[in-house]
Amino acid sequence: MPRWPKRVTAEETRVRRNKYAREYAQRPEKKLRRKAYHYQWRYGITLEELEQLKQKQKGLCAICGENPGDQLDHDHDTGKVRGLLCIICNQALGLFGDNLPGIMRVVAYLEKNG
Repeated sequence: MPRWPKRVTAEETRVRRNKYAREYAQRPEKKLRRKAYHYQWRYGITLEELEQLKQKQKGLCAICGENPGDQLDHDHDTGKVRGLLCIICNQALGLFGDNLPGIMRVVAYLEKNG
């Protein structure tokens, strides 16, 4: 008499597929492809252009020049890439909302009281 394979439940199938999908997404070639797509779609630059920008800035922040520049800064209105910033400078710039007069007032304040 032939033995039939064990029946697999829908839940077991779902768990197995989800595990495979997670492992598949973590493959290095998939991560690189996803990163390349993200930068091209979001900022209009390739990974090669991003690497050139890193080399141009010597891997440092475009504002402070001290910390690693690992955050891509861009103009939110035009989408134009401006440079690479450290997380501190990127957050500071984001809090000012690209408001040049506000930033100039901060500089004046620091010059006066610093």
